[in-house]
Amino acid sequence: TGALRGEIGDPEDPSYPDFFREALSKKYDGIEEIPEEFLEGRSRRALSYRDAEILSFALAKLILSCLRDGFLIRRFALREAEYSRRKLEEENEEIILRLAEELGIEVEREEEGYSMHFASFLRYATRLRGTKEEEKWRLINREFRGGRVFVSKEELFRLLQEAIREKIESELPLKIGREVCEHVKFIIEELKEELEAFRKNFSSEDVQKFSRSALPPCMENLLEMALSGKNLPHASRFALTSFLLSIGLSVDEIVSIYRNSPDFDEEKTRYQVRHINGATGTKYIPPSCETLKVYGDCIKSELCGNAKHPLQVYRRLLRRSEVLERDSGG
Repeated sequence: TGALRGEIGDPEDPSYPDFFREALSKKYDGIEEIPEEFLEGRSRRALSYRDAEILSFALAKLILSCLRDGFLIRRFALREAEYSRRKLEEENEEIILRLAEELGIEVEREEEGYSMHFASFLRYATRLRGTKEEEKWRLINREFRGGRVFVSKEELFRLLQEAIREKIESELPLKIGREVCEHVKFIIEELKEELEAFRKNFSSEDVQKFSRSALPPCMENLLEMALSGKNLPHASRFALTSFLLSIGLSVDEIVSIYRNSPDFDEEKTRYQVRHINGATGTKYIPPSCETLKVYGDCIKSELCGNAKHPLQVYRRLLRRSEVLERDSGG
């Protein structure tokens, strides 16, 4: 899919790490640059553009498997899925339905648009919550008959994009021997350096106005996941955002926390944070410990005691740290 020629991400997208795009694309910018060991005996002249796409995709997966970096893998999966979605717009209906079948999604053509089993719809639509179009992805707002949900062609493409992203991400990293990685060592070393520099720009220094040591275990875990570039489920992102707003972080500070997310969109993220902060009339409070348990975000610890809300834990730990600091003469 052209991953090594920059098509893994939009070159003009400021949220896309330059190091990944540049370090890969400048190495193999077209058929002439592909190493002999990847040609499998064929001449460069015999390679078609599609051959080059397949080779570059395979090579990108090899490099990512050698790096074994979760952030890059998630970023790669997202960009490849977005690219595949754009290519789907050029394909005929037979190809579209065959792809859906290969992804385990039973899609049927309807008089207007398509339909799919509600379980498949829920599996991928749930991940699209928290966007400006959140309401349309709720099952209650869909045309629903006989266990099937009806979707437009554009909506089908969006759901297939999520399925492709999940598939690519689940297949990486591959099990690759050290001797194979030696063949692309020069790329790997450069990527490691650039990755380290990129991460330094988005370290936790942006969120030092509060006491991180006083965070309850559940929020510390969610914050660490966000800073390390993991995609938080909608409920988890809401819990973390509403909590951080409640302890005094600004909208800008919270937006910066999510910059490492593979699908980071500053406008969308800012809209979501402002919405939770009451920009549309209602300021949301963080979920209780009981709710966090339901969504699997609760991390029971002795630090929590009998607290029923993470804010109770934070305030208690904050007071304790302030007392210790005062007693030590800090």
